[in-house]
Amino acid sequence: MKKQKIYMVGIGGAGMSSVAEVLKRMGNDVVGSDLKESVQTKRLEEIGITVYIGHDPEQLGDSELVVVSTAIPKTNIDVMEAQRRSIPVIQRAAALGMIVAEGCGVAIAGTHGKTTTTSMTTHALMKLGENPTALVGGELNDIGSNVAFGRTDLIIAEADESDRSLLQIHPEAAVITNIEFDHPDFYSSLQDVKDTFAKFVSDLPGSGHLVVCSDDENCLEAAALSPCPVTLYGLNSGDLRAEVTSSDGYILFENGEERGPVTLGVHGRHNILNSLAAVSVARWLGHDAYEAARTLADFGGVRRRFQVKGVKSGVKVVDDYAHHPTEILATLDVARATTPEPGRVVAVFQPHRYSRTRKLYREFGEAFKAADSVIITEVYGSGEQPEPGVNGKLIVDAICESRNAFPNVYFVPNKDDIPNVLEKISAPEDTVLTLGAGDISTIGEEFLATL
Repeated sequence: MKKQKIYMVGIGGAGMSSVAEVLKRMGNDVVGSDLKESVQTKRLEEIGITVYIGHDPEQLGDSELVVVSTAIPKTNIDVMEAQRRSIPVIQRAAALGMIVAEGCGVAIAGTHGKTTTTSMTTHALMKLGENPTALVGGELNDIGSNVAFGRTDLIIAEADESDRSLLQIHPEAAVITNIEFDHPDFYSSLQDVKDTFAKFVSDLPGSGHLVVCSDDENCLEAAALSPCPVTLYGLNSGDLRAEVTSSDGYILFENGEERGPVTLGVHGRHNILNSLAAVSVARWLGHDAYEAARTLADFGGVRRRFQVKGVKSGVKVVDDYAHHPTEILATLDVARATTPEPGRVVAVFQPHRYSRTRKLYREFGEAFKAADSVIITEVYGSGEQPEPGVNGKLIVDAICESRNAFPNVYFVPNKDDIPNVLEKISAPEDTVLTLGAGDISTIGEEFLATL
């Protein structure tokens, strides 16, 4: 990569900050701006990146390239100044693509599980002595950051499909954890999502490798288009297969041969699958599959992925980023498996985006069957304008109309009222689980303070 003077607009974002750090550590002169200070901006300043709070065209200086996050509008004054001066402006995904192209890049993609799988892959490879550079969409509990800088010829990167930006990344190898319909603000249908993954797979080099989940029919369809060798993993079949023995354990089978028992540092069938994906990458890089799987016994997880916030008065409070019906089902299964009798699972859900709520409210209604009580609050718009008739009550009604025996359900429009409701309905041995991609995570801490 040619060393450049790079200006990054929205540098404090989770995805942008990791790219900024790696670009800086690779020898580029990196400067950026954001609307407010954050943990990320402070960390960037500690490694020598100048971060301006607020946007001002003068701050661009003699920058040769401008990188913008998807949250930055075209009318941003920094972006408009760059265009006026004919400075190239690229999206964050294109900058990530520049990094991945530096060496052997492995992109982790899929509708669910990308962040955890990227983190597990990074953890396993570090334990195996590979020292990769990794860019993750969440904060790894093991290192307290969303980036690990190591070798620049081995890059592990989370690839985001939400706006097709994964197509700007051209890795040597790729993982696809699953393919489902999501992001209805961008995709018109499941077929639209499948077409995007098909293009992603088709662009892999013949010398590369593809890892997909054999339990997912949509993944198998994509794998059929691969120009390179494919590793299949799953619970039912695959080159690497897991026979589940507990919520955090399984027997590993490789090519039909039993290799031995594996214990994970996290719970859930979905995390067992994620671990098989990580092991598949390590195996492709020449490591023993069973040895790679065993490195995950002390995997510490990812922030906001079944993160225990505290235990008080016998009530355990957990926070999770789950914001799609499939993710909620998986997370509630873990909560049920780790809640002792006679404890109950109390789910608190903040719907994320009006478009997703409108398209998937019926599926959300079916997703809470493993909970004993459910609190639904209002939709977190995430920049979307409200839509008539689309609100949290839509999901409450769907839960009540579900084919399943529905739990006790409460509609609490004002999330600030939730801690008081939780105080009345929770009891010792219960697990209270806050769910959503918005700002619901603060509720758990506020509830703990009331106990």
